[in-house]
Amino acid sequence: MCIARRGMAQLFNAVFRGDTAEVRRLIADGADSNQRLITDRDWTALLVASIYSRVEIATVLLEHGADVNKALPNGETPMSIACLNGNLTMGQLLSSYGAERAFTVNGTNLTVEDLARRSSHSALTTWLTTSHKWTTPLHHLAIIPAARAHALLRKGASIHAAAEPGDPTPLSLARELHATGEAAEGSAAALVPKAAALWSRATHELFPDDARAYAVQMLLVGHRLSRLPKYETVAQAVFDLWVDHMMPHMVERESE
Repeated sequence: MCIARRGMAQLFNAVFRGDTAEVRRLIADGADSNQRLITDRDWTALLVASIYSRVEIATVLLEHGADVNKALPNGETPMSIACLNGNLTMGQLLSSYGAERAFTVNGTNLTVEDLARRSSHSALTTWLTTSHKWTTPLHHLAIIPAARAHALLRKGASIHAAAEPGDPTPLSLARELHATGEAAEGSAAALVPKAAALWSRATHELFPDDARAYAVQMLLVGHRLSRLPKYETVAQAVFDLWVDHMMPHMVERESE
């Protein structure tokens, strides 16, 4: 067996066993999370994780670039399998990574709701119905960890994204969670309203890379301005005025 095949066999065995630590080690050593296992089923590691409800392992695979929509030849995907299994947590995880919600399985067009209803999985059906207009990972802020929300915000994820005008946005969902007391301090739901606020020293870390780079440029401009001879006696006050009252209207998170 060649090295690549042996590595894939080790990865699939680790997924079958539910050995998360071994999956992490193998991926760190170069195992490809998207490589198909050469069998008549043509499985990927993520498909196996979905079949056997290995949520923690699926998380590791997705974090390392596993294709959430890579399907079997008959059209089955990790998401369709999760729905058939009635695995709410797996379905939520896959959805948060952009899993498609409509499939053609064995020549039949199906939706995630169809599959969940056919299998009488009421909790999953309810969640899928509630979330069917959540079009971005950040819409899943009730599910994703704060660290992931923070990374998404830093990468420029829109807090105003919506499937259609008037549909839920990450910001509207965050506000709903705040209103019901479900946005704990430090949670993803708590970060989004902060990211919606005007730029400030406190919110700087939640702005995208380009906005933060522009903010640094404006800080340097403010510093140079405050050091002009005519402001010598009030240099710090001028700098604070620039940072706290001018820059919030100069640094934008995204185009409205």
